Amino acid sequence: MAFIEKINNEEFKIKEGIKKVMESLMLDRMPTSYEIRSLKIPKLDSLISKNGGYPHWANKLGLQSKKNIVKLSRDEAKSLIIEVVNELKLNRMPSGNEIRSVFNDYVLHNYISRHGGFRQFAEELNLSIKESETQLGQDYEQIAISILKDKGFKIEKMSTGHPFDLLINNVVKVDVKVARPHMLRGKDRVHTFGINKKYGSCDIYITVALDEQDNIEKFLIIPSHHLRVVTLCIGKSSKYDVYNKKFEYIDKYSDFYKVI
Repeated sequence: MAFIEKINNEEFKIKEGIKKVMESLMLDRMPTSYEIRSLKIPKLDSLISKNGGYPHWANKLGLQSKKNIVKLSRDEAKSLIIEVVNELKLNRMPSGNEIRSVFNDYVLHNYISRHGGFRQFAEELNLSIKESETQLGQDYEQIAISILKDKGFKIEKMSTGHPFDLLINNVVKVDVKVARPHMLRGKDRVHTFGINKKYGSCDIYITVALDEQDNIEKFLIIPSHHLRVVTLCIGKSSKYDVYNKKFEYIDKYSDFYKVI
């Protein structure tokens, strides 16, 4: 009974909180995460996220979301990115979390990931990349290099702009992807990697999934022909777990190149 009372109490808090935000901001739609947090009520934002997410509550309360994005063109995506930049008063490319805080969904985030990635859109819009995200990728690429060297592999780091990140044993082309966990639809803990192209220009993808303290949770070594997706999304348990620490795939590719 106490559990039910807690749920009912949280539901009441969410409904009343959304109502007050709408009144305060004179909205006739579901407020966004950014709008709620701008009023200094992060607890309401957290309650909504933990109890179904923003689309769930918009539907439950019969409210329209800020945007009803169904299908995008590249120009429309760029226009929406600029809208996020202006709304959040940024001087750089918004992050995935910042985009979702404005639109309450993954539509624009997924479009960017599937059509060149955040860096490519940033270059086209002449926006800088958030330093911390760039640094995260660089830091864990170096950690991946250290791990591979400890396994006895010879590593050459490629220059920026190269179609892959590392050349192993002079022959095996490797692309490194890093992701922190996030909550999908407010309830599913996942890692999302922007692969960005269905047919890779590398032999192997190394996808590094981090935990909440930025420790390595999974070190997946996936042959590119086994990963024909533009966005890789893995949960706590995934069919891709069979590739965790599969360093032998690198040996197999090296051996193959030696005999041709």
